[in-house]
Formats: sequence, structure tokens, C-alpha cells
Amino acid sequence: MSESFGNAKQFVQIYNQIDEYMKNRLGQGSSDGSYSTRIRILAKQDSSFKKYQDILISYGELRNAIVHDYGRDEYRIIAEPYTEEVERYQKVKEELMKPTLAYDDIAVKSEVLYSLSPEDKIAEAVSIMDRRNFNFAPILYQGRVMGVFSPETIFSYLADYGEIKNTDKMMMKEIKNYTNLSSKKLEGFLFLPLETTVVDVEALFSEQRPQTQRLEVVFITKNGKEDEALLGMVTIWDLAKAKNQ
Repeated sequence: MSESFGNAKQFVQIYNQIDEYMKNRLGQGSSDGSYSTRIRILAKQDSSFKKYQDILISYGELRNAIVHDYGRDEYRIIAEPYTEEVERYQKVKEELMKPTLAYDDIAVKSEVLYSLSPEDKIAEAVSIMDRRNFNFAPILYQGRVMGVFSPETIFSYLADYGEIKNTDKMMMKEIKNYTNLSSKKLEGFLFLPLETTVVDVEALFSEQRPQTQRLEVVFITKNGKEDEALLGMVTIWDLAKAKNQ
């Protein structure tokens, strides 16, 4: 065991930084509760704390095992944690205090996003989306999302009409009743603000949605409003791709 207890000192420092951060987040009176109590409170408010709740509580218990408290911020180190645990604790701290934004890390930016206009031909869109393996293409007008061309669009139209005639000439605006977001029964879409974190998006995709609707796409705008210009888009596949990198 190292006589300098370098890992233990760093571990305790991380613990103290997280605890101070939680106290600042919770405000006056939060110092009266315990470290684990503060974690549980913030886990109800913050996706990152919810994600790491069990790890944080475990590390709080580990902190108590490696030091002997004398009160008034005085303590003696009696054990040394593994380097891997210290590094993991540091990464958790960084994610809590400086969470990665979805727009910065996993969103497909509007400048490079495959999108459609109301005047685009359906046949051309189907061909491109099939070739590039896209399931969802936002329909934009003056930068704003007016609808989404998707598998449900095709299936709903076919259920009503049996076939799509004159696809070479038919434009997106002619099937707007099937591309409007309000018309979607199976596919779910959300608008979220720029400050949305990756952990927030992970939590939303993992949540159960009402009835049979499944969240398919998250649209990011400045303030998370539908009438704002689209800045980026995230699908479950973008999230999975980022995790595997």
C-alpha cells in the first residue's frame, strides 16, 4: 500500500468537490442533510444524477471506508482505493458538473442533415432514403420543422388509398396530412432546447411512452419550441453510434 495515499487523497478531493457542487445546486439548508440524501434529491431533478445515483452512493460509502473522520473537516486516511476507481469517480464528476450537450456530441447538425421541402418529390425522397438507409426526414419550411416523412407516412397513406399514384410527380405538400407530427400515431417526436444533455436524451429514449407510441426523433432548437429553426436532430441510432465510438 502506498504510504503517500495519493489515490485516497484524490478520491476524497473528488468526493468533496461533488458534495460542494450538490450543496450549491440545492441552496440554503442542503448542508443539513447527508451526501446520499443530496444525491437522491438531485436524482429526481437531474438525469445525470439519476444515471449515476447508485455509483455515487457506493462511492460515498467507499469514502467513509478509506478515511476516519475526527470532525471539523479533520480526518485520517486508513485505506487506499484502486486507481481505476479514482479515474471512474473523476469521470462521473466531470459528467455531473460539465455534462456533454446532445447538440455538441451526438446530434446531426441541420447544415448536413438530410431534409426535405414541401415541394420535393416523394419518389426522389424514397430513393435517396432507401439508398442511404434513412427512416426519418424532416420536412422544413424556412428552417422550421413542418412534418416528417417516415415509414408511418407511407403505411398510413397506403391504408387509406391502397397505392400511391403518380409518385414521380407527387410532392410532399400533397401528403401533408400524413407527414404532420400531429398525425403520427406510432412514431413520437420531441423538441428540446440547446442545453439538453446527452444523458437527458438517453433517459428520454429509454422511457416508456403512452400507448404504443415510441420516441423516434429528438429535434433540437434554441429553446425547444416547434416554431423555431431546427438546429440538430438525434435518433436512437445516433445515440447508439456515439456509444460505440
